[in-house]
Amino acid sequence: MRICWQQAYSMLRTKILMVGPPESGKSMIANYLGDATESSGGEYNPTQGVRIMEFEWDLGEDPKTGNPLRADVELWDCGGRKEFESCWPAFSKDAGGVMMVYNPDKAQQHLTELEKWYTYFVAGQKLDNSQCVLFAHRKPNAPAGSEEPPPAGQLSEVHCVFTDLEEEPEGIREEFTKLLFGLFCHHRDRQDQEEMRIVGNT
Repeated sequence: MRICWQQAYSMLRTKILMVGPPESGKSMIANYLGDATESSGGEYNPTQGVRIMEFEWDLGEDPKTGNPLRADVELWDCGGRKEFESCWPAFSKDAGGVMMVYNPDKAQQHLTELEKWYTYFVAGQKLDNSQCVLFAHRKPNAPAGSEEPPPAGQLSEVHCVFTDLEEEPEGIREEFTKLLFGLFCHHRDRQDQEEMRIVGNT
């Protein structure tokens, strides 16, 4: 992850991982964010290993310079099946943020997996909780019912939001923007601290 300052705008370049159980809606969210479409005939097609999408994202205004702020995003839609765990080191390399997705109607079933992904992709990569978000994603045509609370334990410290592409698609865009903007601020603060340390040692 890095920040570039151009004459006319500021640019964040970052790699974002999308992880979660199979059939939790990761690819649908990724397609929505990347303005991509897929023809699957209504059938579920699990992601084989990983699918990488690249796109730019408008983050509004840089609060420090007043310039337009953009993000150059590399979104990794990671397959959730156990057979792909051997690929986790490659998935996590140089990742700046993590989006964890699960089905709230299967919260108890997914709890163990979510804890494992958090331990590896967030805590294990020394990312702050501000560098990740948890999507409790209700899939299309899901039966009506009460929303299960988000998982407890270490995941209780992660920002969790209920999402629905049919009812509130803009909510997903807003949360993605918040994540990217937080990554920009986090990384710039670290750069500023490093520059101050270098100046202090000269």
